[in-house]
Amino acid sequence: MNRISRGVTWLGLLCTGLTLGGPPDRAFGQTATAGQTPPAANPYQVVERGANYRVWQRTTYETGPNGIAVPKVHKYTELATGMCFKDATGAWADSREQIEPYAAGAIANAGQHRVIFSNNLNSEGAIDQQAPDSKRLRSNILGLAYYDSASGQRVLIAQVQDSQGELISANQVLYPDAFTGVKADVRYTYKKGSFEQDVILKEQPPTPESVGLSAQTTELEVLTEFLNPPAATVKEHSRKNQLPDQDVSWGATRLGHGRAFDLG
Repeated sequence: MNRISRGVTWLGLLCTGLTLGGPPDRAFGQTATAGQTPPAANPYQVVERGANYRVWQRTTYETGPNGIAVPKVHKYTELATGMCFKDATGAWADSREQIEPYAAGAIANAGQHRVIFSNNLNSEGAIDQQAPDSKRLRSNILGLAYYDSASGQRVLIAQVQDSQGELISANQVLYPDAFTGVKADVRYTYKKGSFEQDVILKEQPPTPESVGLSAQTTELEVLTEFLNPPAATVKEHSRKNQLPDQDVSWGATRLGHGRAFDLG
């Protein structure tokens, strides 16, 4: 079992790169003879794909002093974690942030990491993930708890209950009224380079003092169980003015730090 405050998140670097110019390449254009109208420039097209990049290219034409149009090839490289995945033929294809329904729930399989969502959140292995390195991570939420770092006590304040999943957007599944004891929903968001699990509180939970804990040293936890997971690297650390936490990594996949914020 691992505890997280916000969710299971695949973190990645998102950046862009730009490389323009380069020597003329006759394979992507033609040279007009003197006096002729130069060919029209073609739009940018993807000419190469990889796991985390796409190379875009287009050709324009410039007329030299001798009146001859010379092709100029322009390229840039777009970078993003999880940008492409290998399709059924083994070819690189553009990843899509899309979840689709099927008989037993819903599935996201147009990306490097793939996720199956059970119809009922209150089921063993309700979330079944295949990581980019093919490692399988089956998990389910157990409940919500308070943990007091001063006393070392943990008190369960809500347990997961039957909740039917709903597709609320192209890449989000919501399990409404997912707990007993606290009114809260669970939302999963599938992205090209990450996967998020959020608990959305719909009411104020009981105070830590009501269960014998101190609010000054207590935080709310989401208890998530992983079933027979692959071996993980766990590194414990302390953050300034915050409770101790753990970094959990399975290689290509790791748990990010949980965060709480107001949805307004």
